[in-house]
Amino acid sequence: MEKFKNIDLLKITTLFIILVLFATPTFAQFDFMDDDEDEVEYLDEDSCVECHNEEEHDVDFEWQIEESIHEGFGCLECHPYYNTDPHSEDMEFSDGCEGCASCHEEEYEEYKGHGRSVTGECEELPSCADCHGGHTVLPSDDEESLVHPKNLPYTCGVCHEDIDLTEKYQILINHPLEIYETSVHAQAVRDGNEDAPTCNDCHSSSGTAHQIYHPGNIESKINDYNRPIPCGKSHEEQENDH
Repeated sequence: MEKFKNIDLLKITTLFIILVLFATPTFAQFDFMDDDEDEVEYLDEDSCVECHNEEEHDVDFEWQIEESIHEGFGCLECHPYYNTDPHSEDMEFSDGCEGCASCHEEEYEEYKGHGRSVTGECEELPSCADCHGGHTVLPSDDEESLVHPKNLPYTCGVCHEDIDLTEKYQILINHPLEIYETSVHAQAVRDGNEDAPTCNDCHSSSGTAHQIYHPGNIESKINDYNRPIPCGKSHEEQENDH
């Protein structure tokens, strides 16, 4: 009986030693962790312009921010994942979209898709920065703004004049910007008529340009059932006749 007790005790002791060895980090592991920590340097706002300067990137980011509607903002407010050197990037985070959402929550929630593109599913879905600009965001009533009525057709045209994109998403009108530029609407916008329609006046839905749907969507303002509505804002007499 004593012999069996000794055997059981030996088994228990051996098992305990194995568990301790697997559960306790080795000195090599501690050294590795220390090396990793030594390699990462945490950055503050002033550190950004030391690397991202005009000489290095041919762009004066600091000046662009100060001249924009985001004057006084720090880099890390929009780029929170770039606070270390080397930078650690969250691949699920888009600076030009989620970075904006930290302040513009309502607009971010409104933006579910664009045409046939759906958020979270389409790689080419325009981001906030694609339409509003990155470091040079200006109010829409500023004539230098990318979304000012005079400039909006050219902002939209960056994608809508891309034949590869229009074919991929079955946008049946090629070169819509060229067509629009020959219209009376475009001429009126160029002449300074603030009531003349530009892209978002006809294509946006629910009162926001953050919801633009393809014609087949019943909520689209250019759906056949809804098309008289945007036109009727300027052409009431013709809408009544129709």
